[in-house]
Amino acid sequence: MKEGRAVVVNLHKLTDEYARRMEDFLTGVAFALGGELKHIGPDVILCYPKEIGVAGSINLNDEAEEESAQ
Repeated sequence: MKEGRAVVVNLHKLTDEYARRMEDFLTGVAFALGGELKHIGPDVILCYPKEIGVAGSINLNDEAEEESAQ
């Protein structure tokens, strides 16, 4: 983020406690660098500078419904 790039952070393998701590840390980093955080999936966070436009949403339920229909 410091160099103007977006970063995807996967928290899947962390315990709930460490995942919360990491999210708190990333929130502080984003605030200090003038960035933003966005949850883009379960336990997956996108950290990005405000200069980068991020729009849209991810709906994982649609994928699960399509797989079960096949």
